[in-house]
Amino acid sequence: MYNYLKYYNVPVTIVATKYDKINKNSRAKQDKIILDSLEIAQGDNIVFFSALSKKGRDELYVIISQYLESV
Repeated sequence: MYNYLKYYNVPVTIVATKYDKINKNSRAKQDKIILDSLEIAQGDNIVFFSALSKKGRDELYVIISQYLESV
C-alpha cells in the first residue's frame, strides 16, 4: 500500500500503533527495525502511537492540521 501511495504522490504518514506494548528497554531497537524494514522515503512521517500513554497524539494532530491547511 505504501508503494502504491508513493507512486501516485500521495502524502504518507505511517502510524505505528500499540507502542505501549513494547518493553521500554527494547523500544529503540524496535524503532530501528521498523524504520529499516519499511524503507520510508524522505519527507514521509512515521509516528509511534499509544492510546494508553497518549504518545504521538499531539504529533498526529499537527500533521493532520498541516495537511488540511495545505488542501
